[in-house]
Amino acid sequence: MSEKPILALALSPDEKLLAFSQFSTVGIVDLETRKIRYLLTQVKGRILSLAWDPRQELIVLGTAT
Repeated sequence: MSEKPILALALSPDEKLLAFSQFSTVGIVDLETRKIRYLLTQVKGRILSLAWDPRQELIVLGTAT
């Protein structure tokens, strides 16, 4: 994880995963193991909002370009 500030957080519906954004990066942390499970980099624009779908299959990103 970088030193950049976290701009958005979203807790999954089952409360086992936490998504966070740091400018153009999104990470998904497994709260049971406390490890980053996924890391998406080079998303266009600053990611200012995150939201999980109810089935926890998708995460929506809101960006500012």
